[in-house]
Amino acid sequence: MFDWWRSKKPLTEKSADKGRVGGFFGPHVILEELRSRVPRYLDEVDHGKLIYPACKRAPSDLDGDVRSVWDHTRLEAMRYVTMVPRPEFELLIGADRQIEMMNAYLFQRPHDETVIDFTGTAATDFAIAILAGLNWLTHCAKLAGVHPNKQTGTIRNFRRIVTLAHVGG
Repeated sequence: MFDWWRSKKPLTEKSADKGRVGGFFGPHVILEELRSRVPRYLDEVDHGKLIYPACKRAPSDLDGDVRSVWDHTRLEAMRYVTMVPRPEFELLIGADRQIEMMNAYLFQRPHDETVIDFTGTAATDFAIAILAGLNWLTHCAKLAGVHPNKQTGTIRNFRRIVTLAHVGG
């Protein structure tokens, strides 16, 4: 369940050792894998190998199984994070930078757009990318015919968690 970000192909020995702690992979390895997988996935889409967005695939389509659709939908959402112009990933993984990142996220007003307009400020750009990714997941749920009662509140619940962490931090 927690390895969705990882390619079905095994990691190289070099990246498997980097960040591995007690059977889990550290955030640097996760980000490295995402930065590698997202462009490869989008390249396959651009070359017409896969139906995009993944949530529109039928079970009979290539990678139309539930696991692949869910995996690719998450990659589609994560592409926004990989697009941040100045990817200061320490904002996402560094404990000493989390208050800064929470402030930037809470400053962004909720909306339903997946169009992003980066500002040049890393924390704000990551907040914009995270919100766009969450909006993408909501958009895909609608396209897939998920009943609104089953998928609404993703952004609201994420904001609530960030707010609680911010107050507790």
